[in-house]
Amino acid sequence: MAEARLEKPEEIIKDYLIPSIRELKDQTQGREAGQVFHEFASFCDKQLQNPDAIEDMARMKSLMERKAQEAHEYERLSKAAKSSREREGYRSASKRSKKWYELDAEEFQRLRRGREEFLRQSLENYLLSLQASNDYNSDVLRVFSLWLEFSETPLANNAVRLYLSKVPSGKFAILMNQLSSRLQAEKSDFQSLLFELVFQICVDHPYHGMHQIYAGAMPLAVKDDAAKSRNTAAKHIAQMLKNDQRARPYWHAIHESNTCYHELALTKGEDYKTGREQLLEKNSVSKKLMQKVPGLKVPPATMTIDIRADCDYSDVPKITDFRPRMTIANGLSAPKIITALASDGLPYKQLVGILSILALLILTLLPVQVRQRRPPPRRHYGASL
Repeated sequence: MAEARLEKPEEIIKDYLIPSIRELKDQTQGREAGQVFHEFASFCDKQLQNPDAIEDMARMKSLMERKAQEAHEYERLSKAAKSSREREGYRSASKRSKKWYELDAEEFQRLRRGREEFLRQSLENYLLSLQASNDYNSDVLRVFSLWLEFSETPLANNAVRLYLSKVPSGKFAILMNQLSSRLQAEKSDFQSLLFELVFQICVDHPYHGMHQIYAGAMPLAVKDDAAKSRNTAAKHIAQMLKNDQRARPYWHAIHESNTCYHELALTKGEDYKTGREQLLEKNSVSKKLMQKVPGLKVPPATMTIDIRADCDYSDVPKITDFRPRMTIANGLSAPKIITALASDGLPYKQLVGILSILALLILTLLPVQVRQRRPPPRRHYGASL
């Protein structure tokens, strides 16, 4: 009885996955299309992360480099040889090593092209799946993880460029912290695409993106080049939001309210001892917050706001007032616990403090009760193609 033959990944793509794409007949929307694109992307992703394939490529690269070194060494020995017989022997050995090097290099390039194709198909089909339906929105985690892992690879950026703008920006909004933290003021394909994505998230979903840009654009007190570059990039986006007709009203309100919170966070003194309560009206800074923020019509920063596909946040509950007292929490920066009252009739507690990281002051507006956080995107090994 003949043994069943395991089909190669290339055969599975050719015989099953590509025909499934053809069966869609240019259909790019709907659950069926989303599933086909997702399955294609997942299969290629698994092949890309296959440890045996990664090991084979690393082994072939090592063999190729060793044969190149051998050929070079035999060439050196042939030039230093004292007899023609010895010289000819080294030259013959060098030719054999070069031949093996060429064979190994050919195999290495074949493996590399295969991995490049898996990477391209993974990114493109994940993005097509996100564009087609909402059934596989978690694919956004793998898209960003893969894209970041291969961010210096032109093939990856070209694959992302094809379809990124067609995916609703809201599907990436859950990654705004990770996306904004990767911004750099440099001219590269990755940064250009990332910049456009972050800006679009802020325009379409201001309450999910603009707070991070405000924090990132704050004045720096550090000399770290990466932090300076990130700060410059955030300031550029902030200026664009200020000049964008659609984003301007939201940016103004969020910028002004966050500045009020930031000024309160900086307030210190003998009256700000842990556990004490203070009237907001007693201090000019907290009084300014109490009077100004309700007029800006912003939602409480700690309110959970669902991402809306229609990008319409006009009816989100807004802050209407604050409870008259604030409490000083434990901490070096004397963080303040204040309670905002919103138009939905609910109170929202907020912890307003300054988080010092390498002398960088960052505004923090955190819920007093810590919510469950999303896990960060998985990192996979094998970034080298």
